[in-house]
Amino acid sequence: MRMHFLEHAPYGGGAYIEQWAVEKGFDISRTKLHEGEALPSSREYDALVLMGGPMSVNDDFKYPWLKAEKEHISKAVAQGRHVLGLCFGAQILAQALGAWVGRSPLPEVGWQTVQLTPYASCTRYLADFPPEFIALQWHYDAFELPRHAVLLAESGTCAQAFALGEQVLGLQFHLEATRTSLERLVADLGGALIPKATVQDAPTILNLADEHLPTLNRLCRSLCDRFFR
Repeated sequence: MRMHFLEHAPYGGGAYIEQWAVEKGFDISRTKLHEGEALPSSREYDALVLMGGPMSVNDDFKYPWLKAEKEHISKAVAQGRHVLGLCFGAQILAQALGAWVGRSPLPEVGWQTVQLTPYASCTRYLADFPPEFIALQWHYDAFELPRHAVLLAESGTCAQAFALGEQVLGLQFHLEATRTSLERLVADLGGALIPKATVQDAPTILNLADEHLPTLNRLCRSLCDRFFR
């Protein structure tokens, strides 16, 4: 399989998903949109992974490449590619499919609880996920569901995962996180964090990583094994 990553920030590498794909012998390619690189042709890949970023999907005036990316994502979905969006990637996927994306009722940053919905039990790629688990969050916006999409997970604040058919999946949380990717994320964005009910500070996030990352990585591997096939 040929897997392409769309990256939106210096810390936005493929992390655990890329590690998994390399182990599987996938052909890996990437576009660093934040560095002005051009989007690929959708003929060049079988799976598209949309990574995180600090911007809003509504910042078209500030990031002119956003409009072209949304059009590219919509085309990839229509052509039947596997498309996985993570955090900002889930938000831009939702908007590319016609859904509203805007400010979340509360920001969620740090290790937070996510609950699966009853629909998740019917989804093959979530087969190993427990009904409730701890995931890494880092978002200030939220998405509504695209038309015909199914809600697979939620938190006390907002929707956390949706699927459209068998080949399109958006995850509000960072399932792909590794220790290295988390340290890069904290170094870039952690200095501005002010702790509150749904926001942890940078030291807390890093201190809890060793406790939660092994489970998160196991769940990521399980999802990838079932989704990218």
